Amino acid sequence: MNLLSCWTCGDRSDVSDAEIRAQTSLLADRVDRLDDLVTLTAKYTQIGQGDEPDTAVHLDDLVDDLIGTIGVPPQVSIRVEGRLPVVRVRRTAIADILSCLLDNALRQIGPAEGVVRIGCDSEGSSGG
Repeated sequence: MNLLSCWTCGDRSDVSDAEIRAQTSLLADRVDRLDDLVTLTAKYTQIGQGDEPDTAVHLDDLVDDLIGTIGVPPQVSIRVEGRLPVVRVRRTAIADILSCLLDNALRQIGPAEGVVRIGCDSEGSSGG
């Protein structure tokens, strides 16, 4: 338990012990979520650092690789909807971005059952 959570456990005779425990638990959960956000933000700022050249990356293959390496809970399914494009990017950078997005989606689902859908919409390209 962090210091802030301990501070809230002080003498509060006007509040029940159950309510104090519930509020302290909520506070601890929120501090943990904040810590996760800070960690992800720090990781996000590192994305794309380095001298790796842009290459053609098949996102279907990359997403399959990522799904195979992350721990997908049994109550969650990941569905790739349609074909993903081939993009010209730094492979490590796009892998880090997609990994962060998948990790965040799984964390948001938590212990509940859920589906993570991955897809791509083409906005087309024009010569101008």
